[in-house]
Amino acid sequence: MHRRTLLGGATALAATMLAACAAGTMTPATVADDVTLITTAFTAMLPTLASTPGISAAATASVDQAVVDLQSAAAAVAAADTTVSARPVVVRVEANVNAVIAVLAGLTLPAPISTILEAVSVLLPVIEAAVGLTAPVGTEPGTMTPAQARAVLRALSVPTSK
Repeated sequence: MHRRTLLGGATALAATMLAACAAGTMTPATVADDVTLITTAFTAMLPTLASTPGISAAATASVDQAVVDLQSAAAAVAAADTTVSARPVVVRVEANVNAVIAVLAGLTLPAPISTILEAVSVLLPVIEAAVGLTAPVGTEPGTMTPAQARAVLRALSVPTSK
């Protein structure tokens, strides 16, 4: 009986370790890289956003302000020694990302901007989970994986224009 319990526990431990390896443990550098990806992609979309029909000057100014704060937050996250010490800055990142999404919600956006927003929506919960703000959850069917979101943000992190 004890041997079965021990073997069952060893099997569970091995499965847990494999799941942790598959998910990847995020380091402060990884969190900083992801925040920088988001910031760079948002910065790159600003010229396209400003020339998109239906976007008011006030909306553009709100997004600009959120991006400016994201830039300073990205630097602060990069300076964090641990994921726990990055937590308050990630709260700021979350607020700014949500501000951008709220301003742009319901608008018809060109593909680069909508794709950036989708990728950021996938990556932000991963960052939050890494610093202990939320429990990690699986991605919904049909959405990008975090690795795909990173690739999209890297590819779209060059200034876009109409």
